[in-house]
Amino acid sequence: MIGVPAWLLAWQGTAPHANCLASALFLLGIWVLLTLSAYEWALLRRLGFVAHYLKREGLLARWLVRRTLLMAWSAAINLPAALLLFIASLSLNRMQWLALSADVLVMALLLALMSRLFDREAAERYARPLARVWAHRINALILWATLVMLSYFTPHPDYRGLSWEPVARTAAAEIEAGCDVVATLWRLDAVGEALNWWAAQQLIGGLENAAELLVAWLAFIGAFGVSIVLAWSYSRALIGALSRPWRLTSAAARPGTPGADQTSE
Repeated sequence: MIGVPAWLLAWQGTAPHANCLASALFLLGIWVLLTLSAYEWALLRRLGFVAHYLKREGLLARWLVRRTLLMAWSAAINLPAALLLFIASLSLNRMQWLALSADVLVMALLLALMSRLFDREAAERYARPLARVWAHRINALILWATLVMLSYFTPHPDYRGLSWEPVARTAAAEIEAGCDVVATLWRLDAVGEALNWWAAQQLIGGLENAAELLVAWLAFIGAFGVSIVLAWSYSRALIGALSRPWRLTSAAARPGTPGADQTSE
Protein backbone atom coordinates (compact mmCIF):
# COMPACT_ATOMS: atom_id res chain seq x y z
CA MET A 1 0.00 0.00 0.00
CA ILE A 2 2.91 2.37 0.61
CA GLY A 3 3.34 2.47 -3.15
CA VAL A 4 0.09 4.45 -3.52
CA PRO A 5 1.23 7.69 -1.79
CA ALA A 6 4.67 7.22 -3.37
CA TRP A 7 3.06 7.04 -6.83
CA LEU A 8 0.95 10.14 -6.20
CA LEU A 9 3.90 12.07 -4.77
CA ALA A 10 5.99 11.15 -7.81
CA TRP A 11 3.15 12.42 -9.99
CA GLN A 12 3.04 15.74 -8.14
CA GLY A 13 6.75 16.24 -8.75
CA THR A 14 6.51 15.18 -12.40
CA ALA A 15 3.34 16.99 -13.48
CA PRO A 16 4.82 20.47 -14.18
CA HIS A 17 6.95 19.11 -17.03
CA ALA A 18 5.38 15.72 -17.92
CA ASN A 19 3.90 15.35 -21.40
CA CYS A 20 0.42 13.96 -21.96
CA LEU A 21 1.61 10.37 -22.48
CA ALA A 22 3.51 10.31 -19.19
CA SER A 23 0.53 11.93 -17.45
CA ALA A 24 -1.77 9.27 -18.87
CA LEU A 25 0.48 6.53 -17.48
CA PHE A 26 0.29 8.04 -13.99
CA LEU A 27 -3.50 8.26 -14.32
CA LEU A 28 -3.66 4.66 -15.52
CA GLY A 29 -1.87 3.44 -12.39
CA ILE A 30 -4.43 5.15 -10.16
CA TRP A 31 -7.37 4.02 -12.30
CA VAL A 32 -6.30 0.38 -12.22
CA LEU A 33 -6.18 0.36 -8.41
CA LEU A 34 -9.62 1.92 -8.06
CA THR A 35 -11.04 -0.47 -10.65
CA LEU A 36 -9.62 -3.55 -8.92
CA SER A 37 -11.14 -2.56 -5.60
CA ALA A 38 -14.52 -1.72 -7.10
CA TYR A 39 -14.55 -4.86 -9.24
CA GLU A 40 -13.83 -7.12 -6.26
CA TRP A 41 -16.73 -5.64 -4.29
CA ALA A 42 -19.08 -5.76 -7.29
CA LEU A 43 -18.10 -9.36 -7.99
CA LEU A 44 -18.61 -10.30 -4.36
CA ARG A 45 -22.17 -8.97 -4.42
CA ARG A 46 -22.86 -10.50 -7.80
CA LEU A 47 -21.70 -13.98 -6.79
CA GLY A 48 -23.74 -13.85 -3.61
CA PHE A 49 -26.86 -12.78 -5.49
CA VAL A 50 -26.51 -15.44 -8.18
CA ALA A 51 -25.66 -18.24 -5.76
CA HIS A 52 -28.54 -17.57 -3.38
CA TYR A 53 -31.38 -16.23 -5.54
CA LEU A 54 -31.04 -17.60 -9.08
CA LYS A 55 -31.09 -21.01 -10.72
CA ARG A 56 -27.72 -22.05 -12.09
CA GLU A 57 -29.11 -23.00 -15.49
CA GLY A 58 -31.14 -19.80 -15.88
CA LEU A 59 -30.48 -17.21 -18.58
CA LEU A 60 -30.30 -14.37 -16.05
CA ALA A 61 -27.71 -16.21 -13.95
CA ARG A 62 -25.51 -16.86 -16.97
CA TRP A 63 -25.78 -13.23 -18.08
CA LEU A 64 -25.09 -11.70 -14.67
CA VAL A 65 -21.81 -13.53 -14.15
CA ARG A 66 -20.16 -12.26 -17.33
CA ARG A 67 -17.07 -10.86 -15.69
CA THR A 68 -15.90 -8.77 -18.65
CA LEU A 69 -19.00 -6.59 -18.51
CA LEU A 70 -18.69 -6.21 -14.75
CA MET A 71 -15.04 -5.23 -15.02
CA ALA A 72 -15.81 -2.69 -17.76
CA TRP A 73 -18.59 -1.17 -15.67
CA SER A 74 -16.33 -0.96 -12.60
CA ALA A 75 -13.66 0.80 -14.69
CA ALA A 76 -16.15 3.26 -16.18
CA ILE A 77 -17.73 4.37 -12.92
CA ASN A 78 -14.33 4.80 -11.24
CA LEU A 79 -12.74 6.95 -13.93
CA PRO A 80 -14.14 10.23 -12.48
CA ALA A 81 -12.82 9.31 -9.02
CA ALA A 82 -9.43 8.45 -10.50
CA LEU A 83 -9.33 11.81 -12.31
CA LEU A 84 -10.23 13.67 -9.14
CA LEU A 85 -7.53 11.93 -7.10
CA PHE A 86 -5.09 12.38 -10.00
CA ILE A 87 -5.62 16.15 -10.11
CA ALA A 88 -6.34 16.89 -6.44
CA SER A 89 -3.05 15.28 -5.39
CA LEU A 90 -1.22 18.06 -7.25
CA SER A 91 -2.35 20.65 -4.70
CA LEU A 92 -1.63 18.74 -1.49
CA ASN A 93 0.76 20.35 0.99
CA ARG A 94 3.40 18.73 3.19
CA MET A 95 1.09 18.11 6.15
CA GLN A 96 -1.51 16.50 3.92
CA TRP A 97 1.12 14.23 2.40
CA LEU A 98 2.19 13.17 5.89
CA ALA A 99 -1.46 12.38 6.63
CA LEU A 100 -1.76 10.25 3.48
CA SER A 101 1.43 8.38 4.33
CA ALA A 102 0.34 7.79 7.93
CA ASP A 103 -3.02 6.62 6.66
CA VAL A 104 -1.32 3.53 5.23
CA LEU A 105 -0.66 2.43 8.82
CA VAL A 106 -4.25 3.24 9.81
CA MET A 107 -5.53 1.16 6.91
CA ALA A 108 -3.23 -1.73 7.85
CA LEU A 109 -4.60 -1.66 11.41
CA LEU A 110 -8.20 -1.55 10.19
CA LEU A 111 -7.55 -4.43 7.82
CA ALA A 112 -6.13 -6.53 10.64
CA LEU A 113 -9.14 -5.80 12.85
CA MET A 114 -11.69 -6.40 10.09
CA SER A 115 -9.93 -9.60 9.00
CA ARG A 116 -10.13 -11.02 12.51
CA LEU A 117 -13.82 -10.14 12.65
CA PHE A 118 -14.83 -11.56 9.29
CA ASP A 119 -12.64 -14.65 9.61
CA ARG A 120 -14.98 -15.61 12.45
CA GLU A 121 -18.23 -14.38 10.97
CA ALA A 122 -18.10 -14.86 7.17
CA ALA A 123 -17.66 -17.74 4.77
CA GLU A 124 -13.99 -18.42 4.02
CA ARG A 125 -13.89 -17.12 0.44
CA TYR A 126 -15.82 -13.97 1.36
CA ALA A 127 -14.01 -13.06 4.60
CA ARG A 128 -11.02 -11.10 3.28
CA PRO A 129 -12.91 -9.21 0.53
CA LEU A 130 -15.50 -8.16 3.15
CA ALA A 131 -12.69 -7.08 5.48
CA ARG A 132 -11.26 -4.90 2.72
CA VAL A 133 -14.63 -3.32 1.96
CA TRP A 134 -15.30 -2.32 5.55
CA ALA A 135 -11.74 -1.21 6.21
CA HIS A 136 -12.03 1.06 3.15
CA ARG A 137 -15.28 2.62 4.37
CA ILE A 138 -14.09 3.28 7.90
CA ASN A 139 -10.71 4.57 6.73
CA ALA A 140 -12.32 6.95 4.23
CA LEU A 141 -14.25 8.66 7.04
CA ILE A 142 -11.17 8.89 9.26
CA LEU A 143 -9.04 10.26 6.43
CA TRP A 144 -11.68 12.78 5.38
CA ALA A 145 -11.95 14.16 8.93
CA THR A 146 -8.16 14.34 9.17
CA LEU A 147 -7.73 16.18 5.86
CA VAL A 148 -10.48 18.67 6.72
CA MET A 149 -8.90 19.38 10.10
CA LEU A 150 -5.44 19.83 8.59
CA SER A 151 -6.78 22.03 5.82
CA TYR A 152 -8.49 24.41 8.21
CA PHE A 153 -5.44 24.70 10.42
CA THR A 154 -3.13 25.43 7.47
CA PRO A 155 -2.38 29.11 6.66
CA HIS A 156 -4.11 30.42 3.53
CA PRO A 157 -4.01 33.72 1.58
CA ASP A 158 -6.22 36.49 2.91
CA TYR A 159 -9.02 37.02 0.36
CA ARG A 160 -11.13 39.36 2.47
CA GLY A 161 -12.20 42.46 0.61
CA LEU A 162 -11.82 40.79 -2.82
CA SER A 163 -14.55 39.63 -5.16
CA TRP A 164 -14.42 36.08 -6.47
CA GLU A 165 -13.28 36.98 -10.03
CA PRO A 166 -9.73 38.21 -9.20
CA VAL A 167 -9.28 35.31 -6.78
CA ALA A 168 -10.13 32.82 -9.53
CA ARG A 169 -7.90 34.54 -12.10
CA THR A 170 -4.92 34.65 -9.74
CA ALA A 171 -5.26 30.98 -8.81
CA ALA A 172 -5.50 29.90 -12.45
CA ALA A 173 -2.53 32.01 -13.53
CA GLU A 174 -0.19 30.27 -11.06
CA ILE A 175 -0.59 26.82 -12.68
CA GLU A 176 1.72 25.44 -15.37
CA ALA A 177 1.90 21.84 -16.62
CA GLY A 178 3.58 19.99 -19.47
CA CYS A 179 0.24 18.63 -20.75
CA ASP A 180 -2.52 21.06 -21.75
CA VAL A 181 -5.28 18.75 -20.54
CA VAL A 182 -3.65 18.37 -17.13
CA ALA A 183 -3.06 22.12 -16.98
CA THR A 184 -6.75 22.81 -17.60
CA LEU A 185 -7.92 20.35 -14.96
CA TRP A 186 -5.28 21.54 -12.51
CA ARG A 187 -6.40 25.16 -12.98
CA LEU A 188 -9.98 24.14 -12.30
CA ASP A 189 -8.89 22.44 -9.10
CA ALA A 190 -6.76 25.42 -8.03
CA VAL A 191 -9.63 27.82 -8.72
CA GLY A 192 -11.99 25.61 -6.73
CA GLU A 193 -9.56 25.49 -3.80
CA ALA A 194 -9.04 29.26 -3.84
CA LEU A 195 -12.78 29.93 -4.05
CA ASN A 196 -13.35 27.58 -1.15
CA TRP A 197 -11.15 29.67 1.10
CA TRP A 198 -12.47 32.91 -0.33
CA ALA A 199 -15.97 31.63 0.48
CA ALA A 200 -15.02 30.63 4.03
CA GLN A 201 -13.45 34.01 4.72
CA GLN A 202 -16.29 35.96 3.14
CA LEU A 203 -19.03 34.00 4.87
CA ILE A 204 -17.34 34.49 8.23
CA GLY A 205 -16.92 38.19 7.50
CA GLY A 206 -20.48 38.53 6.21
CA LEU A 207 -21.54 39.11 2.60
CA GLU A 208 -24.34 41.41 1.58
CA ASN A 209 -24.25 41.02 -2.21
CA ALA A 210 -26.71 38.24 -3.11
CA ALA A 211 -24.76 37.04 -6.17
CA GLU A 212 -21.46 36.79 -4.29
CA LEU A 213 -23.22 35.10 -1.37
CA LEU A 214 -24.53 32.45 -3.78
CA VAL A 215 -21.06 31.91 -5.29
CA ALA A 216 -19.60 31.61 -1.78
CA TRP A 217 -22.07 28.95 -0.70
CA LEU A 218 -21.66 26.98 -3.94
CA ALA A 219 -17.87 27.04 -3.57
CA PHE A 220 -18.06 25.98 0.06
CA ILE A 221 -20.49 23.10 -0.60
CA GLY A 222 -18.52 21.99 -3.67
CA ALA A 223 -15.26 21.83 -1.72
CA PHE A 224 -17.00 19.80 0.97
CA GLY A 225 -18.10 17.23 -1.62
CA VAL A 226 -14.70 17.08 -3.32
CA SER A 227 -12.94 16.42 -0.01
CA ILE A 228 -15.19 13.42 0.65
CA VAL A 229 -14.57 11.97 -2.82
CA LEU A 230 -10.82 12.52 -2.41
CA ALA A 231 -10.70 10.59 0.87
CA TRP A 232 -12.94 7.85 -0.54
CA SER A 233 -10.85 7.51 -3.71
CA TYR A 234 -7.51 7.41 -1.87
CA SER A 235 -8.82 4.76 0.52
CA ARG A 236 -10.12 2.74 -2.42
CA ALA A 237 -6.71 3.01 -4.11
CA LEU A 238 -5.04 1.60 -0.98
CA ILE A 239 -7.47 -1.31 -0.97
CA GLY A 240 -7.00 -1.77 -4.71
CA ALA A 241 -3.33 -2.53 -4.09
CA LEU A 242 -4.46 -5.57 -2.05
CA SER A 243 -7.57 -6.64 -3.97
CA ARG A 244 -7.54 -10.07 -5.56
CA PRO A 245 -10.86 -10.43 -7.44
CA TRP A 246 -9.58 -13.41 -9.43
CA ARG A 247 -9.45 -15.44 -6.22
CA LEU A 248 -13.21 -15.08 -5.88
CA THR A 249 -13.82 -16.42 -9.35
CA SER A 250 -11.30 -19.27 -9.02
CA ALA A 251 -12.84 -20.32 -5.71
CA ALA A 252 -16.32 -20.18 -7.17
CA ALA A 253 -15.23 -22.30 -10.13
CA ARG A 254 -14.15 -25.24 -7.98
CA PRO A 255 -16.54 -28.18 -8.09
CA GLY A 256 -19.09 -28.22 -5.29
CA THR A 257 -18.85 -24.50 -4.65
CA PRO A 258 -22.17 -22.59 -4.87
CA GLY A 259 -22.31 -20.66 -8.11
CA ALA A 260 -19.47 -22.63 -9.70
CA ASP A 261 -21.32 -23.25 -12.91
CA GLN A 262 -22.09 -19.61 -13.43
CA THR A 263 -18.67 -18.18 -12.69
CA SER A 264 -16.58 -20.40 -14.90
CA GLU A 265 -16.33 -19.27 -18.50
